[in-house]
Amino acid sequence: MVLNRSVWCRQNEVEGHYINTSTGKEEGSFTLPYRAFALANPADRQVHVWFHGDDYHTSDSFSGWSTLGLKVECVRLADVGCTANQGYVTQDIGDWDDGDWYRWDLKSDENVATQMPEKVLRNLFSFSGYAIDDFDHEIELSSETRPGIRCDSAAYFVTRRACVFTDVTPHLIYRYNQGYNEVLDHIRQVQDFPDTTHPPKVGPKVIPGKFSLTLPSGLLSRMATVTEVTGGAAGSLK
Repeated sequence: MVLNRSVWCRQNEVEGHYINTSTGKEEGSFTLPYRAFALANPADRQVHVWFHGDDYHTSDSFSGWSTLGLKVECVRLADVGCTANQGYVTQDIGDWDDGDWYRWDLKSDENVATQMPEKVLRNLFSFSGYAIDDFDHEIELSSETRPGIRCDSAAYFVTRRACVFTDVTPHLIYRYNQGYNEVLDHIRQVQDFPDTTHPPKVGPKVIPGKFSLTLPSGLLSRMATVTEVTGGAAGSLK
């Protein structure tokens, strides 16, 4: 889940099953519960992702000595300037719960951006992997979890480069009787009755910034065009 524009986390499991294609029967399986955590860098065009395996379970053709390789990669928009600093981390299934956190860094290359002047790039990232049982049967592992990220280089900010997660909409919550009722009255007038605000304008006024539970068409942005991207084998990383 995306906690905010800077933090993503997930707790689930890696799961794999070997199915004998001749008989259609399952001959081995494993599960590896995990915790994953990611930070969008507020001072560079990077997203840092960590993975921690917990107690595993194996049966039949899989054991703690079977092989499991995992990586983080840019998906769907991977050809648009998003790369990981390393590929697979591969080790025995039984070694994934040794207490270590494994890290990948995703980098966004501003030099391939066509949007100017902020050089915005939007990407999705995901875990993927493979497993090999004790009889050398290999299965692929994929994940449907694909958080969205956006990185830009805005020279007019003190922090020139930064990334955020795009699966949440940032918004401020104001409440009455907290000492700023006049501010709330003004915001409500602007959002609900824009034509009554000054200076007057011929024709209807459209003032952006009102929050909506659906993707808001009138959100505030420093960019001229706003388009957010969201993400939407016999094994999986749930």
